[in-house]
Amino acid sequence: MLKIFPPAWLTSILFLGNLSAEAGRTWLYNPLTLTANLLLDGYKKFISPLPCSRYAREAINQQGFFLGLVMTADRLERCNPFAPIYAFDFYSGAKEGKVFDPPERHFLFKKSRVMEKRLPSIWQIEVDTVRFLFPGEQYDLAFADFLFAEGEFHLAGVEYLKAKFWTSDERVREYARVMIAESYSYLGNYSKARQEIEGIKEKELRMLCRGRLFLAEGKYDSARAQLYYIKDTLLKNTAQFLYGLSYLYSGDFDRALSHFKIKEMESPQKRSPILSGFLSLLLPGAGQVYSGRLGDGLYSFLVVGTLGGITYYYGKEKEKAKFYLFLSLTSLFHLGNIYGAIIAASDYNQKEERSFISRVEERIAERDYKIDLKTYLLR
Repeated sequence: MLKIFPPAWLTSILFLGNLSAEAGRTWLYNPLTLTANLLLDGYKKFISPLPCSRYAREAINQQGFFLGLVMTADRLERCNPFAPIYAFDFYSGAKEGKVFDPPERHFLFKKSRVMEKRLPSIWQIEVDTVRFLFPGEQYDLAFADFLFAEGEFHLAGVEYLKAKFWTSDERVREYARVMIAESYSYLGNYSKARQEIEGIKEKELRMLCRGRLFLAEGKYDSARAQLYYIKDTLLKNTAQFLYGLSYLYSGDFDRALSHFKIKEMESPQKRSPILSGFLSLLLPGAGQVYSGRLGDGLYSFLVVGTLGGITYYYGKEKEKAKFYLFLSLTSLFHLGNIYGAIIAASDYNQKEERSFISRVEERIAERDYKIDLKTYLLR
């Protein structure tokens, strides 16, 4: 009788192998992942303490056995003499003289784009003039402004909080609310920042702060929805500046260039991850070459080609055990080669985007977009 369904043991292995270990240490209950971790421990202790074994452990624990194995094959193919040429372009930091290359950088499905860099401040901080603008409150605000200007956002927030509760001047409270929200935003505590923003009395100032916060969170459509309707003459220029940044940081580069009226620059040229993977499917390493990694491409071609040649030899000699062993290795490294080609194209695009964003930021850095908040509140 012809068997249509796979045997139960194979189904069980496939199921267990795809279990993810994202929640705590659940990998301990996965036989395949547990076995892989034990083997990696032995390899690291008795054979070689190479970072590849650490990468393999983390990839398997985070992505499951089979995808982690493919990522490990890709990592081994990238572990070649050409690695420093490409690795330091994409992965900052090094430990013990080795490339810092965590598996998280190579996940196939990454989270939506959120800028890792700090947004420019939109407030013009004049520490020396605060005592003349808010008589009687000079110490707290001057010291808080000094701390904020120095990047000590936690301490600055504490000082602004003091001013907010102890002052009798509503203008000082309004100023403190804005700066507390800004401090929380820089610290990454967006929920606290939002609470302070909702207490701001001036409607359009509140909308501006909301837009600024949405921009920091990577919620670019929401940021534009707030910034678009700001008409106040003292706030509009800043709102339009942030509006342009929302296009820039969301990857809508053509609109960003148009908004900032930069005509002599063009949007970065990108590589297609799908095409890159398809090229490496047809010819190992071709996708890496397409994505600007010639060395990685050549190395992948040599690894997969060599394993394929050995597989062919044992198949021709009818040595089944060795044939199936090397067929499995060839398939694994070919999958790793395809996976690596897709990631290489994504890395290429990210590098080009970062370079483009930096160049645009340099062009717009000198523009007058900051607000003297004290002058605004005292008008």
